Amino acid sequence: MASKTLNLFSSDLYSSDEDEDLINTTNQNSSLLSQKVVETSSETHQQEHSSHLTQTNADLDQDEENGLETSVVLSLCYQKGRLGVASFDSNTGELWCGETNENSLFEATEYVKYEVKPNLILVPSRTENSFMKNVRKPMEGAKEQVEVRLLKASDFAHDNSIKKLQLLEQLMSDATITEENYMEANAESSSRRKDMRFDFSSLHLEENHQTVRALGGVLSFLQSNRLSYGEIDDIEVLKNIKTITNFKFDGFVQLDMNTLKALSIFSLEAHPSTAILSGRPKEGLSLFGIMNKTKSSVGKDLLRQWFLKPVMDVNIIQKRHNSIDFFNKFTTDILDEIRDNLKYVKNTKRILSRMREAKATVNDWSNLYKTLYCCKNISEILFEMAENSNIDVVEEFLNACNEAIVKVLQAISKIVDFKESRAQNRLVIMSGVNSELDNRRQTYESLDTFLDLVAQQESGSLPQDFPFSFKAVYYPQLGFLLVVDKTTEANNFENFEEHGLRFHFASDRSLYFKNATTDELDSEVGDIHHLIIEQETSIGIKLEKYVLQFQDQINKLNHVCAKLDCILSLTVCSNDFNLSRPRMTEEPILKIVEGRNILQELTVDTIIPNDTDLSECIQIVTGPNNSGKSCYLKQVGLIVFMAHIGSFIPASQDSVIGIVDRIMTRIQSQDSISVNQSTFAIDLLQMKGMIDYSTPRSLLLIDEFGKGTLALDGIALLSSILKSFQSRTQPPRVIATTHYIEMLQYNLIDYKNKNIQFMTMDVHIDNTTNNNEDQMVDEFQVPNAEDLVFLYKLKPGKIIPSYGITVASLAGLPNHIINRAKVVADNISKGKQIKPIRENSKGKIFKELFEKFMSLDVNQEQSISDLFTFVKSI
Repeated sequence: MASKTLNLFSSDLYSSDEDEDLINTTNQNSSLLSQKVVETSSETHQQEHSSHLTQTNADLDQDEENGLETSVVLSLCYQKGRLGVASFDSNTGELWCGETNENSLFEATEYVKYEVKPNLILVPSRTENSFMKNVRKPMEGAKEQVEVRLLKASDFAHDNSIKKLQLLEQLMSDATITEENYMEANAESSSRRKDMRFDFSSLHLEENHQTVRALGGVLSFLQSNRLSYGEIDDIEVLKNIKTITNFKFDGFVQLDMNTLKALSIFSLEAHPSTAILSGRPKEGLSLFGIMNKTKSSVGKDLLRQWFLKPVMDVNIIQKRHNSIDFFNKFTTDILDEIRDNLKYVKNTKRILSRMREAKATVNDWSNLYKTLYCCKNISEILFEMAENSNIDVVEEFLNACNEAIVKVLQAISKIVDFKESRAQNRLVIMSGVNSELDNRRQTYESLDTFLDLVAQQESGSLPQDFPFSFKAVYYPQLGFLLVVDKTTEANNFENFEEHGLRFHFASDRSLYFKNATTDELDSEVGDIHHLIIEQETSIGIKLEKYVLQFQDQINKLNHVCAKLDCILSLTVCSNDFNLSRPRMTEEPILKIVEGRNILQELTVDTIIPNDTDLSECIQIVTGPNNSGKSCYLKQVGLIVFMAHIGSFIPASQDSVIGIVDRIMTRIQSQDSISVNQSTFAIDLLQMKGMIDYSTPRSLLLIDEFGKGTLALDGIALLSSILKSFQSRTQPPRVIATTHYIEMLQYNLIDYKNKNIQFMTMDVHIDNTTNNNEDQMVDEFQVPNAEDLVFLYKLKPGKIIPSYGITVASLAGLPNHIINRAKVVADNISKGKQIKPIRENSKGKIFKELFEKFMSLDVNQEQSISDLFTFVKSI
């Protein structure tokens, strides 16, 4: 009886009256759970279940991959600059919807596609061609083209969509809907509907017309693609849609795909193994790639959301910073212990969704148990660490891992026999749960001995001259049988029925009979194996019902686990990459002290830190090619981005980061083939987006804009754009790198304006004493390659020439090209005419080489040396 003392169910789980007495014992035991630390009933039992967790990382990954693939449908509606979005995940039953402004580049559409990662995109048949082209564009990093399906325009019609939503609202709030053919396993749904009520007014459907249309498209798709019924019914809608959530666009730093790619925040690439022909791409060298230290799939998914939606709320950022500070006080061993438990945490939303559909596998039960068991372990560690810490994620975890969670954990551990379940590939119930089930098992396990006695008894009841010996057997569904070896004599024997034996069937080697004894066993004992499975299934269904009562608490704990995993990932990164906590402020300030490019730092031996102080709103950076201007530009963008996801930053703790609402870049042009536009046209559209949508809180990063057209046009456009930013009462924060020093030479930029800051990347040239940072140096200066040293240090200054010819020499271009370039540059700088290379110049060189070779005296070292010198000069 000791094994039954933790009965956590109502009495109807058991068919035996003796189990009723266990309920009071359970209620007494459950009061101890508030201590956060709960032991199982015996040390042996705990060790047994602990060994259940000892799997390799490969096993864990395999378990995760074996789960159902996410099936996400994304519905998009665009009209007059407004984008409506609705997505449905069939594995979790979550419906997301929202609406936002869309620009001419359709950046929001591309961003939503990347965030949602749909398997199917729905759009109305009457859609603008420009929008359709963007929808059909391959997603960044996608290995296969996502299917785009055109539905009838009437499926997205506003009035029709409203009617569907009204029906859905009624279904999700009505607790009395029933259906005669509804599964008994889902019978608890009518009570659950009371908890599924959703406030549709929060969607603001009156003003978000495109959201309504997008939702109508999703509901139309669900109605027309049901598998079970010919027409949609109330139960089917309710069965599919479990929750509705607003797809939030506000409160986050606005990014576009171009910025994510330009700053290398994400970098998806195909898997390098040719054996892997399908599946997900791997993450290349990117900020997410190096900072994703999460251990669980839910943690990785949430961290990806943090990267896709950096927050603007200083309080949220500071809470994350406080959490990192808190965990940094503890040793690596303690943090590793928490993270070792986190790697067993699975996505409970998917598991519980399969339970609701009566599709839960043994692997689902195992993963749910491991998740809750490891959460209990984590709560014990955090409980010891807390000590009035008042850390947000710690308090959330301890509150979420409550008595309800431990009840579910104990229920599963007391009822499910995981070892046997895996062996039999079905849910097997532990011994001691139900006495009737135990008796049946005992009967089944002793059948061999019992059947030997039956065979002896039946043989003894037959005449002594009966020519055959019997064996008694039991087969599931066929029941009890008497077996005779199939011989020629047995085949020809015609008197079986005279001895009360009824022929049942024959196999290749045996003849099978029934008689009065087997009939009695069939009646008294029954189909024992089927009865055992049936009873275990019944208990399993009731266990599912019990677990589903706590689905909200389980899913909340799962989310807090993901949050804890993300915080610990950022904590590990703060130590691995020597990151510091910045001071966050609502003021439009950007002060970075000793900032480093975290990605560049991984690829070089030494990194030179640089300061950034945008007290003046616009910073113009000049400098030679290869001096680090683009690296510095990306460094600033990455540091600001990292601060807004709640991470520490690669800079000094004296850094101050003001909240930004957008990070916009003109660094890397999109693939012009896919969008059927020239590279420069795309650059112009990116700049137009900056002009149209930037605010005083925006950060704009512009790298060498204008190089895709004539220099004169590029200079005019860049100077005009910077002038427009400069003329604003409250300009955005802008960093622009350029080689167009003509803007300064001809005063196209008002360098005396307080909003402008001029910086340059420093270099050192041997044999040069010119250190005046504001002096207009010769733009055609061509120092020797061995004399030019890049310092990669930002300093105040207006003009430093590009030294393009010297950099070309360092890059290894042939000497004759470098020499010709020097001649051209020198003539231009002196206003001289540039003499063209004559057509026969090559012939002259070859002739001279031939003559030197023919006159070569191999016995004279000087003659050989002269030839080699001439060859080098070519």
